[in-house]
Amino acid sequence: MQTTPRRKDRTLAPADAERLFDTAEYAFLSLVSDDEYPYSVPVNFAKVGKTVYIHGAPQGRKIAMVSANPHAQLAVVARAQVVPEEFSTNYESAIAFGKIFVCADESEKLRGLRAIAAKYCRHLPLESENFIKSAIARTAVFRFEIEGISGKRRGAAAQ
Repeated sequence: MQTTPRRKDRTLAPADAERLFDTAEYAFLSLVSDDEYPYSVPVNFAKVGKTVYIHGAPQGRKIAMVSANPHAQLAVVARAQVVPEEFSTNYESAIAFGKIFVCADESEKLRGLRAIAAKYCRHLPLESENFIKSAIARTAVFRFEIEGISGKRRGAAAQ
């Protein structure tokens, strides 16, 4: 698992890379596919310590791949801004490597869904709790365990 960016002058400290997972709106989850092609899908997520919770359908390609091979990657991009006159982009990005599992325990599913709701619907705590209770039986929750992380930045995006 390679976690060191090629451009050392743009490398973020691990704590700064991890911080991007606390603030980014969405991530791209990449899984090992069964047909020799990578599979990547945008996801909503919430990070709690070194664990990232993701929700999804309890059936389908994503859950089948997670069940077959737990190796995964999450990538986020924050504050990207194209700079046409420089033929470049100012940005911060981070990639986390690890393993992903389907949460089987209902208390862990609740913990994950509540973390996601707190991130995206903080101003609707009662409504979030009611929605979680009505949706938990038909929702899968995935637990991504961060094993390694790296990040990069370029230009004014870091300000």
